[in-house]
Formats: sequence, C-alpha cells, structure tokens
Amino acid sequence: EAGRATAVGNADNFNYNVSHDGRFVVLASELYCLCGCDVSAAGSVLGKVGRGPVGGSESGMDGLRHTLKSFEKQLTEREWDAVYGKDREGHGEGHGDCKVEERVNAVARRFAKFWSLKEAYVKAIGLGLGYDLGRLEFEVLEGG
Repeated sequence: EAGRATAVGNADNFNYNVSHDGRFVVLASELYCLCGCDVSAAGSVLGKVGRGPVGGSESGMDGLRHTLKSFEKQLTEREWDAVYGKDREGHGEGHGDCKVEERVNAVARRFAKFWSLKEAYVKAIGLGLGYDLGRLEFEVLEGG
C-alpha cells in the first residue's frame, strides 16, 4: 500500500504506526483496523519561534504567529479559531499582561493537537503529508 507500514509474517491485517518528536515516542498497533499516530510536542513549535527573517527576532505571540504562518493552509478557519482562541485577531500581546507566555504556550499546545490529529489520520490511510491537510477538519472538545 502507498507508504503504509505493515507487519511481516502471518499477521494478515496487523497495522502499526510510530511517531517521535523530541524526547517523546509513540507506537500504536491494531489487529483489525487502520491506525495512525503522531506526537507533536508544543516545545517543538515554540523552539521555532524567533527564527524569523534575518535581523528579526520576534518573540511572544507575534513570533508564534510568524512561525505558524507557514501552516496557514493546513488548518481550516474553524481550527485556527480554536488554536488562537481570543488571541486570533492579535489582541493577545501587550496590555502589561504577565500571562503572555502562558497564552503563547496554550496556542502552541492547541496547534500541536490539531497537527497531530491530521498527521495521524493521513498516516493511517497511507497518504502521508502529500495529502491536502486543509481538506480535513477536526474538533477538539474541552479538556481534550
């Protein structure tokens, strides 16, 4: 099948998938159903913040927005609204709020969830990142 990992031997329908990011590794296996998994640490997203254009060193929410801009078409509008929450329109920085770092971390975590859901799905169906991820839409429920 197109790029999907399969077991060798007598397991006719044994599916498995592996993912890693930083110090995290995940393995999923299933005897009867397709399975895909992905792990995406929010720290990996945050590690890219501030690596903007030469001479620039954006930080905070502006830096995160700049970093996530390259993923713009990979998430739907509803997903981006969920990722940014009240920081969607650029209202998140300033006002002397000492919780900017917390909000940046929360946005990075929410983005990582959506990215992992999409990547796990396309890995399960064997299409990988060549699939237009903007065609998929997920909803993450509160606490999820």
